Amino acid sequence: MLFGLVVGVLLSCSGCVEDRYQVEMELLPDAVNRTVTVKQHALKDRVEEREVERKALAAVYSKVELDAALKASGKFSGPLPDDIGTFARVTRFESEFGELVIYLERIRGTDDWVAIRQRELEAADALTDMVVAWARATFAGKPAAGELIEFLDGPARRDLQNLGYLTSMFMRTEEGNRSQRPEQKPPFPHMSDLTARALAYLTSRKYMSLDDPNLWGVVHTTESNTKLTSVLVLNMLRSRLTTDGKGDAAALLIPAEDLALSFMAFTHDHPEVLRGWYERHNEELPNEDPEERDYEISAAFERLIFPAAGVWTNSRDDVLLTLQHGGQVLASNGNVADEDRLEWNYHIARERTDTRFPTATPFAVLVRPSPERQTALLGHLIPGEELARYCITLATLTPEQRSRWNALVTEHGKDMAALERHAEPLGLPWQTASQLIDALRTPTAP
Repeated sequence: MLFGLVVGVLLSCSGCVEDRYQVEMELLPDAVNRTVTVKQHALKDRVEEREVERKALAAVYSKVELDAALKASGKFSGPLPDDIGTFARVTRFESEFGELVIYLERIRGTDDWVAIRQRELEAADALTDMVVAWARATFAGKPAAGELIEFLDGPARRDLQNLGYLTSMFMRTEEGNRSQRPEQKPPFPHMSDLTARALAYLTSRKYMSLDDPNLWGVVHTTESNTKLTSVLVLNMLRSRLTTDGKGDAAALLIPAEDLALSFMAFTHDHPEVLRGWYERHNEELPNEDPEERDYEISAAFERLIFPAAGVWTNSRDDVLLTLQHGGQVLASNGNVADEDRLEWNYHIARERTDTRFPTATPFAVLVRPSPERQTALLGHLIPGEELARYCITLATLTPEQRSRWNALVTEHGKDMAALERHAEPLGLPWQTASQLIDALRTPTAP
């Protein structure tokens, strides 16, 4: 039932991938090459959608090809294009010793976390309301019904909200929002971490025991079976009630299979319990398939499981981004694919206006040194962190100050004492001059 369905989401967190985007970037001395390849699901059935995407890319790229996949490429010296629902920038701070490069991209989604979390909490409440309504109707007149309903309406409601919050916060992190490459196979370490957190929560709250072999069978199963998970949750609720000394209430949840079918039918018969959530979020209650009522929960109930579990949707696009940089990475949330290439994988919102997904935000800070100039003017190489500091500080100078400073470095770069003496007449702030000179000093051994 409720927990089992949500636990199923927590343990699998899988969904339908519609499109796969591959974005390849290469840093050039004065520009960025960017290529976007779109591999659409069911390509032959989506001719109109493919044409819309082609026109959008053609508006910002100089070259667009359409064959087995849609491919667009271009060279950009300014802001990068809004191609897949993107704000993207490559910022450079240059010097004669090399440059500091900062790459940041924001892909689709929303940053209104308060609105997202409110939606999730309301979904958890709506699902709990349905369970409580079913329990009231099913166990009316039973001696322990009040005790069971009190538990469902209180501790169980709170635990469902906490499970959703756990998942929601995890999936908003850079690690949690990562997707897998199509060729990758389980186990996926980041999803294993989420599974561990969910299991730890449920065992600590006495819904299950780690020495129960049935639990591990569910964790490892790939079967999607509403009845199976509904029975699981009834057993979990019974375990918690028994541990809490509420044996009579726990006994009401037997036989689990019959009650699971009863609950599924109830969700079809009473959509009004969920109507408030759909109206508040400007969504329509989905049409039901009468043939599914005997073995599936209603579509209206099922649709709320994802937000209640902290998962935005089970339909999304995936994007793989790569950056060929030819430098030294100082900071990044990407994976090091090889010596001079970074890589990011993300789930992204299916629609650009979908506010249920978080934004994907790949970034990197790196330096691209000019070792020949460093050796020629200084007699040594500048460490990456110092080169970054030098480039940033140099960018704060006026054009005239920068020209005079470069001339001084050309003349006195191998003599720091002379550079300090001749820097004073430039009228630079003491701290600025000190930072520039310190960055150029011969590195000391650690």
